[in-house]
Amino acid sequence: FMDELFLQYQPAAQLKGLVLRLHTCQAKIYSDPQLLKRAIGNLIANAIKFTENNGVLLACRKTSTGVRFEVWDTGMGIEPEHQKAVFQEFYKAPLIANAPIGMNDGFGLGLSIVARFCETLGHTFSMRSRIGKGSVFRIDVST
Repeated sequence: FMDELFLQYQPAAQLKGLVLRLHTCQAKIYSDPQLLKRAIGNLIANAIKFTENNGVLLACRKTSTGVRFEVWDTGMGIEPEHQKAVFQEFYKAPLIANAPIGMNDGFGLGLSIVARFCETLGHTFSMRSRIGKGSVFRIDVST
């Protein structure tokens, strides 16, 4: 599952000069594989889009209640006052001054789609972000 996502998004990362790293774990989960793959794929695509240097990490790890899928980026981050709103349809957080061309493309639907998929699947979706440091998006799947 994770290997497929890595292979799918690695060329896009390489085109931007980014390193896409992968950390996997072995676990059995119960979820819709297509919806979950699509949700994580949206997160990876966003991470690549909003990262200009270094790279993106796709990771999974076991937790006490199941498995946590994480997508880490080293992008510009999302300001605290916009962190809840980015999960709403058509919401796009204001970009910092001098943001690279192309970062403002899109309709502001990616994270709302991920949130809907996770809600439908009964998975928890969360994020942490720091301006100038990047963001991590998490999907927790119970076992």
